[in-house]
Amino acid sequence: MLYEFCETDGRVPDLPSITAGMAKFNAVTRAVARETGTPLVELAENVPRDLEHFVDDCHYTEAGNARVAELMTAGVLEAKVLPAPGRA
Repeated sequence: MLYEFCETDGRVPDLPSITAGMAKFNAVTRAVARETGTPLVELAENVPRDLEHFVDDCHYTEAGNARVAELMTAGVLEAKVLPAPGRA
């Protein structure tokens, strides 16, 4: 992904730069959600960054997708944006 989307003049950002950029992006996302009262499901903090859950820097494995589905389901139910199953 780095070379395909982040290359500038033959250079790509290093891992610490990418990590810092993602941390800032996630912090701003959390702040906007808080300020607007928008429910937010914390995937970055709750999906392990390992080869069991990711095939590369951004694509999930089957186990990663299952974890995301669990977290999203719990988040939607907790936020009460949809009725609980069986209570339509």
